[in-house]
Amino acid sequence: MSNKTRNGLLAGIFLLTIFLTACGGQQDTTVVCGAGTLQAAANLTPSDVVVDTSKPVTLSWTYSDPNCQPTYYEIVLGVAHDGSMPGTTQASQTTSLDWPEALQPGNTYFWTVYPVIVTNGQAGRGPGQLGYFYTGPVCAAGDALLTPQAITPPDGTPFDPSAGITLRWDDPTACLPDGSYNVQVAKTADFSAALYASQTGHITELSLASGWTTDVVTDCTRYYWRARAEPAGADPGPWSATSSFIINQVGGACPLLDATPTAKPIPTATATLVPQTPVSAPASLQANVNVNCRRGPSAEYPILDTLYKSWSSRIYGRNEDSTWWYINSPNIAIGYYCWVWGGAVTVTGDTSQVPIVQPPPPPTVTPLPPTATPVQ
Repeated sequence: MSNKTRNGLLAGIFLLTIFLTACGGQQDTTVVCGAGTLQAAANLTPSDVVVDTSKPVTLSWTYSDPNCQPTYYEIVLGVAHDGSMPGTTQASQTTSLDWPEALQPGNTYFWTVYPVIVTNGQAGRGPGQLGYFYTGPVCAAGDALLTPQAITPPDGTPFDPSAGITLRWDDPTACLPDGSYNVQVAKTADFSAALYASQTGHITELSLASGWTTDVVTDCTRYYWRARAEPAGADPGPWSATSSFIINQVGGACPLLDATPTAKPIPTATATLVPQTPVSAPASLQANVNVNCRRGPSAEYPILDTLYKSWSSRIYGRNEDSTWWYINSPNIAIGYYCWVWGGAVTVTGDTSQVPIVQPPPPPTVTPLPPTATPVQ
């Protein structure tokens, strides 16, 4: 072998050694994609706008990480931003979804998008992104505004001052007030000196931040709150009934909490309860499908509301053969009641002593003219 050939061979071996060493020392830069690396969705639409419910509402969003794409998206829509009230869940493999269910008019809806990735048959959910919108129609000048109903917290609920408090109410008005809601918080039930007042826009809830409750309020003290609609350029609507909460630091003694609360009667709307033995453990139900909530216990009665799939409700009454259940109206307001068919729900708890409710008379059907086409 000549010196020239030997030198060329050695040079080739040297270069190959450098290449293999470099490759062997190179770190693996493969992206590990899992629930912990998923990003939140962005650009949620619609958000903070009034939507037309005469056609399906299209929800859309964007996702910006090309290296870690979700398997699908989970969308949760309901009437509370923090999930404290039941919502409805749908899934989409794209970044948009035509919401398949009817929405109630004159309401605020919150929706959250979660990216989901499936690895080895296990689904992992990434961070959620919140949006919200309002359902029309917007109230016209002269439309009567109804009295809002306080929903949460229940009257007299204790709160630690280091935790935030969310006040939530429902407006049974079937249109959206063109203006804002005004919320007042005070130490006295006459609100002669309101400690806190806020405009919430169309949103029917107000979060009192933990800093406010820590710095302003006094421990072991009852605070009162109320809300009303204040449309632009028109007279305000009626105030909600006054509700209250109690500030109580965790572990601190508070005589207010030792007092026995006075029970409030349950409004019965137009139905009359037949007295029976009180129910010791309230029975409840959960919707297996979207079920109509009617004025009375048969399909002859008009539809007042909808109990959506997976939503739950306490049972306040029943018909004589226990085939229909009397519940609080799911979307209208506390104190409004309607009937759901037992075949569309799952009941839990003891129903043997749930009181029988006498329904209103069935609606009168107006006969069709002889020449009309029969309607099923």
